[in-house]
Amino acid sequence: MKKIIAVMLMLMLLALGGCGEKQNVLEVAEFSQETQRVLDLLQNKIYFFDYTIDESIKANSIELWSCTDGVWESSGKSYGNIDAGKRQIAIQIEDNYVEFFDIDDSGYSSARLNLSEEQMKDPNMGTMSTYCTNSSKIEPNKEIALWARWSDEGESAAGYSLNDFREGYCDKGLAVTVIFYDEPFADDSGEAQPLVETLEIEAEVE
Repeated sequence: MKKIIAVMLMLMLLALGGCGEKQNVLEVAEFSQETQRVLDLLQNKIYFFDYTIDESIKANSIELWSCTDGVWESSGKSYGNIDAGKRQIAIQIEDNYVEFFDIDDSGYSSARLNLSEEQMKDPNMGTMSTYCTNSSKIEPNKEIALWARWSDEGESAAGYSLNDFREGYCDKGLAVTVIFYDEPFADDSGEAQPLVETLEIEAEVE
């Protein structure tokens, strides 16, 4: 599985040159038939989103949310400064962890968050999941929901909305969101630099 993911990420790096030119818009990535066949092997475990930003966007944060007994709370996030241009976000959903990928034409970085037993999918619960399929305008400090999963004990888990994933009751849930900022993150000295909180950057390709 890791080899397949690595190959997919390298394909995404090559494909970035062909991404659309829509400024400050995020949309689900489109692939060739050959690439889509490889993605199908992953059984909807990884999702890619294209976006192109101008100089007005300086940073972003990708955050994992979890729900227990109807209460949603943050479970960690990855954040850092980003350059204008064509980029991609990928999120990989596995049974025991969620991994974020930040991809540009120079390579990619990844950040993984392990799931507790309480956060893992329960086969005894009715479950529904969905991801962002519509174009979303990127606006500073505005949250965009990328993916969500809801589980209800003894129910079929239906009727939820991705954009309002916190609305309505569910016994267990997970969601991934992204926020873009018009100001860069800075360290204690005031000098702008990329940062990662909670999640550790594990790999980078030059």
